Parts: sequence; structure tokens; C-alpha cells
Amino acid sequence: MMPNLQPLMPEEEIKPAKIDYNMATDGAFDINPRQGTLAPLQDHAFTLSYCPQELKDYHSVCHLVLRDIPDPPQETSGDGADRPAQRRAAVNDVIVMEIEVKGSTEHYKVLLEPYALHFPGESVTGTTIKRRFKMWNNSRTHVVFHWERLSDHHIMEVEPPTGVIEMNECCDLELALTGGEPGSHSLRLDCRIEHHDEPVTLVVQAAFKGPRVCINIPSLDLGLLRLGDHAKSTVHITNTSHLAASWALQEVPDRRQELSREVSQISVEPCRGLLPPLGGCNVDVVFRPSVCQRFHTILELAVDRGCGCHLSVQANVQLPQVCLLSCELVFSELYVGVPARGTVRLFNQTLLPASFCWGELQGPQASLCSATFSPSAGTLGPSAEAEISVEFTANTDVRPVRTPSKGLPHQDP
Repeated sequence: MMPNLQPLMPEEEIKPAKIDYNMATDGAFDINPRQGTLAPLQDHAFTLSYCPQELKDYHSVCHLVLRDIPDPPQETSGDGADRPAQRRAAVNDVIVMEIEVKGSTEHYKVLLEPYALHFPGESVTGTTIKRRFKMWNNSRTHVVFHWERLSDHHIMEVEPPTGVIEMNECCDLELALTGGEPGSHSLRLDCRIEHHDEPVTLVVQAAFKGPRVCINIPSLDLGLLRLGDHAKSTVHITNTSHLAASWALQEVPDRRQELSREVSQISVEPCRGLLPPLGGCNVDVVFRPSVCQRFHTILELAVDRGCGCHLSVQANVQLPQVCLLSCELVFSELYVGVPARGTVRLFNQTLLPASFCWGELQGPQASLCSATFSPSAGTLGPSAEAEISVEFTANTDVRPVRTPSKGLPHQDP
């Protein structure tokens, strides 16, 4: 029953009719046995149990009720003399004892020793590392615990995952951690305590390393290319770890976005694969330029759940370009049918070899004269010059209005 704590004035009598008896609903207290038969002139033992469900103070009253107690028959005659009366059949339940019970509650006191676990160094992903620890119960009663299991990216679990720890005792536990991703990680694993809202948390710090794949060179210079040609170079990639490595070699995302509307000038064969532990393979990098340019890009070697690297690729794409150091050749005096001699110089403006070939004279007066060049064809080396001898012959004495145009060098693409 709920306690009846109505205040009374001094010398005020308790009126049983005004006492309210409300059943307790919290269920914190329990008496066993709850009902039975009392034998005459004997003692009877009862067990009071206290099992709080919330963190608060409890207060109740236990009533010992005797059932079916008959009312005592009393009758008085008219002359004042007592005489036996007929017994009445009415019976009632009578409260013969009240026991006031109180109880308080407090938080469970569960501690971890140590409260955090640190795994030194780097462990390989996919391998399981273990560490032992203790869980102490400093509460006033036993505790029932249940450890959660972490399986997102990493696998972390405690053995045994569930159990009971008696008061002022400890339980030896073992943490097993399997790394799934490389890097340094700070993890938390919760332990649920029965009838306790807040979990007990174990902090775990560990670092993992995955497979590592490297390229034998940090950068690749394809050198000077003529537009229309292609360059091919071979690089070697090596798995330096004891784990199988799934890899892919491709241009970095920013560069691929710029080329999303064009055909990529770089191709890799093979572009992906699986390397066994400490294995390696050759990869061909092919460059097919589409325009004259100073080409530069970055190839990213990505390793699934591991560590890769980057390869810088560059090339210089040009077309041969030759010019005349002097664009005019002037003859001050000419005689009909008599060759006049002069010289011009050709200059290769690029680092590519350039082939040249002189053609016919051009212009409106080309038919009135002739010219020969020596040498008439040849090849200029990178940034080289060549002196060309020119013999010019006039076939008429008509004074030209404009000097005939010279033949230009022929440039191979």
C-alpha cells in the first residue's frame, strides 16, 4: 500500500473511515509468501524483497490482513441482563499489522581498468589484434552487462560479450579488433548495463596500414614529340606489402573533368589489376598528342584500402618551323641571260629536325626570270642554320615593277 501520512492535530484521534488505502504500483517491494495459513501458536517467517526499477526513493506500507474474521456477537436484554445471542454470519477482513518499508537507489558503479586501450605502432589491415582489460562492479548488487559489436569499417568485439558480475568483483575481458581501413583511428565501444540508462564506454586508439604499391620512378618525361607521332614508355609498379593489393592507374579527377568532352591523350595498359604480396608488373603509358602543347598531367595510382602514389607525366609537342633570316634578296644590276649570285640563310626555330625543299618562283613576273638554289633540299638540325646560294637570271630587259618572289622552303609536317 501507499503510505498514509495525513497530518494530525494534537490529541486528534485517527478516524479509520477517512483513511485511504491505495495500492502501490511501482512494484519495488515484495513479500514472500504473499498468502497462506497461520497455524496456532507458531512463528512464521516472511521474506521482504526490494527491487527498484527507477533511480528514486521508495516508500510503502505492507499490511498483514486476516481474512474472513467473524464479528463478535454481543446483545443486551431489556432488563440489563446479558443472555446468549445468536451468532451472526457476517465476516470481515481485518488488518492486524502494518510494516512501513523504505528504500533508496543509486547509480551502478561499473569501472573499466584501463578505461582506454591504445595499440602502439601500425597494424596491418585485415589482421586481428587483441588486448585484455577488466570490468569492476563497485555497486551494491550484481550487474548484468552486454557488450555491443562494431562492424562498420572495422570489426571490434569483446569476449565474453555478456555476463553477470557480482558485487565488489571484477570480470576479465578481451577486446579483439580487426582493422578495415588504413590510418589512425579513435573508436568507441559501448557496454549496456541492465536497468542502467547510460552505457559504459571503452575508448580504443589504433593505427592500421593497408597494402602499399609504388612506382619505380617519381615522374615520366616523354621528351620532345612531333605532332602526329606518339610516345610510349613502360613503368614498373611493385607491391611492397605482405597483402594482396587491388590497384588502378588513371589521371587525377580534376584532369579527367577538363578532358570530359575530349578524347584523352594519355592511355594506360593495363589500367588496373591485382598484385600478390611483394609482386609487381609492368604498365605501358602511351601519349598521343592532338595539338602542339607543353603537356603535363598527373596519374594517380589508387590502392583499394591501401596506400598508392602519383606519377607526373610531361611532354613537349611541336611542329618543325623554319624561317629566313632575311626576307628579301636584292640584285642592284642585272644583265639579260647573265646569272646574278646571292645568298640567303635558313634557320630552324624548333628542336626538331626540319626537312626543306625549294620550289618554283611565284608571282606575276615569274615567267620573265629563273632562279636556282643550292642546295635545293636538305635537313636542318635543331636550332641550326643553313646558307643557301641563289642564282637569279633575267630573261628580258623590261624593267620589273616588283622583284619576283623567291621559292619558300618546303616544311614536312
